[in-house]
Amino acid sequence: MNASNSRPARKWSVVALGTAGATAVVVSYLLFIALAIACVALPFVIFSSAILRNYTIAAVLLSAFGLVAGLTIFWSLIPRRDKSEVTGVLIDAARETRLMAEIEYVAAALGESMPRKVYLIPAANAFVAQRGGIVGIGSHRILALGLPLLATLSVSELRGLLAHEFAHFYSGDTRLAPWLFGAHQSMLRVYKNLSSESPIMAQLARHVIVWIPYMVLMTGLRWYWAGFMRLTLMISRQQEYRSDEIACRVAGSEAFIEVLRDLPKSQAGFNPYVESVVQPLLSNGYQPRIAEDFATFLSTPHNQKATSDVLEKELETRRPEPFDSHPPLALRIERARLLGLTVPECSSEPALSLFANLHEWETNMIRKFVPDLKDANLKPVNWELAATEIYLPLWRKHVESFLPLLADTTIFALPAIAKNIAPLADKVLHPPGRILSRSQREEQALSVLGCAFGLSLVDHGWKFIAMPGSVAIQQGNTLVKPTVLMGALRSGAMSADQWQEFCAEKGIGDYPLVQAAPVAQPESARA
Repeated sequence: MNASNSRPARKWSVVALGTAGATAVVVSYLLFIALAIACVALPFVIFSSAILRNYTIAAVLLSAFGLVAGLTIFWSLIPRRDKSEVTGVLIDAARETRLMAEIEYVAAALGESMPRKVYLIPAANAFVAQRGGIVGIGSHRILALGLPLLATLSVSELRGLLAHEFAHFYSGDTRLAPWLFGAHQSMLRVYKNLSSESPIMAQLARHVIVWIPYMVLMTGLRWYWAGFMRLTLMISRQQEYRSDEIACRVAGSEAFIEVLRDLPKSQAGFNPYVESVVQPLLSNGYQPRIAEDFATFLSTPHNQKATSDVLEKELETRRPEPFDSHPPLALRIERARLLGLTVPECSSEPALSLFANLHEWETNMIRKFVPDLKDANLKPVNWELAATEIYLPLWRKHVESFLPLLADTTIFALPAIAKNIAPLADKVLHPPGRILSRSQREEQALSVLGCAFGLSLVDHGWKFIAMPGSVAIQQGNTLVKPTVLMGALRSGAMSADQWQEFCAEKGIGDYPLVQAAPVAQPESARA
C-alpha cells in the first residue's frame, strides 16, 4: 500500500454526527444562559408584582434564590483553560527514530500532521487529544501510548493501533472533543456549585418556599445532563466504529482485530502484575523491566487463562449501554472482520523493538509515579536473587498467621485440608477498604496452603524459582507449582490416591507442612 494513496473517503454520516455534537453544545450553552437570565430576573418579576411583593419573607427568599442560582450558573459556564497533564513520561522524539518513523508513516497515510508530544503512559490503553488552550482554541496535538499494551503488540499491530488513534484526528473527533468536554465540565460545575459546594443555597433550600423550585431546577438539570450524555456518547460510539474502519484500511483487518483482542487482556492483567511483580521488586530496591516482564507475566498458563476468560466474558456483550463511550468489543471485531481488508504486513517483530531507550523511559516512569524512589539507586532485576530475597520471605509472611492451624500436619494430609478449606478461610482477614466474599476468602486460603506446601519443600532442600507471574519449586528434573497442585486437589482434578502416589514417588509425604526452622541442608544440596 502506498501511504499517500491510502486515505479513506470522508463520510457525510461522520460529518453529520460531528454537526449534531456541535449543535448539542451550542444549544446547551444557550439553554443554560437563558436559565441563568431567568433566575437573575426572578427578583425583578417578584417585586414588580403587586401580589407577590406583599409576602415579604417569601419574596426575599425567592429573590435570593434567583440571584444565587443565576449568578452561579453564569460563573460555572465561563470556559476554563485546559491545565490537565498526561499521566506519563514524554518520549524524546529525536532519540526514538524508529518509533517516530512508524508514527510518521501512519500520519502520512491519512495526511495528518504529527502530534507535538508523544507520551508513554502506565496503562493498557492509547489515546490522542488536543491539549491546552480554551475549549480547543490554542491547543496542540498529543499522542499517548500505553506501555503495557505495547508489550503485547507486534509492529504491524502497533500500526493498527496508531491508525485508529490518528483516525480521530482525520475525522475531526479531536476538534469536537474539547467542546463536548467543555460542555460536560460546565454542566457538572453548574450542578456541583448549586448543590454540595454552595452553602448559601443549602441555607436557602431549608425553607419550603425555596426548596420546591430548587428541587425542580436540580431535577431538570439532571434530566438534561443525562440526555446530553446519551447523545454525545452515541456520537462517540459511531466515531469509534469509523476509526476502526480507517485502522483496518491502513493496517489490515487481522492486525487491528488482534489489537482489539489484546486490549482487554492487557487491561485485565496489568493491575495483578503491578501488585505481584512491580511493587515487590520496587519495595526491595530492584528496578523491574516493566514491559518485558509484563509480556512474560501474561504468557504464563495461569494468566493466559485468566485474561482469556476476561476477553470471552467481554465478547458476550453485544448491545451497548446508553452511557458507554465505546461499542461492544464483539461488534467492533465483527465489523472489522467483515471489511476483510488486507495490506502487506510491515513487521511481525515486537512493538517494543522500535524503542532504543526503553529502559530510560521506564526509569523515568518509576521515578515520576513513585516519588520516594526519585533519588534511589535501584538494582537491575535478577530473578534468581529476587526469588530468595523477595518472594520467599513474602511466602513466609503470608503463611505466618496460619501456622497454628497447619501445625502437626504432613504433606500427605493436603487433599483433606484442600477439600475442607473452611477453617483456613475463616482466618483470612479482609484487606483495608475491601470486604472479601466467601469464595475470595477460600481462594486466599488455598493460596496459603500452596505457600505452606512450597515452603515445606524448600525447607527440605528443594529450590525456589520465581519469574514474572510464575513461582515453582524444583528438585532435579521435578518442577512443582504449589498453587496449581492445590487447585487440582481442591477441584478434584487430582484425587487423594494420585496425591499419595505422587508423594510416595518423590519421598515428600512425611514432611511436616510447617516447622519452626528450616532443616539444615547437606553440603551437596547447598553446593
